[in-house]
Amino acid sequence: MDSPQLDQRIRRLTEVMRLSEKTRVECMAWAFEHLKAAAFWENEYRHHARELHVTLIQKWKGGGNESSIRPR
Repeated sequence: MDSPQLDQRIRRLTEVMRLSEKTRVECMAWAFEHLKAAAFWENEYRHHARELHVTLIQKWKGGGNESSIRPR
């Protein structure tokens, strides 16, 4: 194989490797953003679930309209 062909193959391989690394980094960034979003929404869910739990306990103990909460 002569030098121009070898140089061309090396350039192509280098470009493929560069694009592969770029794609890998982009995929990792995408995954990280989605993991952050999932953690945010999980925390929101837990926060609101705790608020609802506290509200229901307060109503059950007489802090609200008991007839709508307590079983008959």
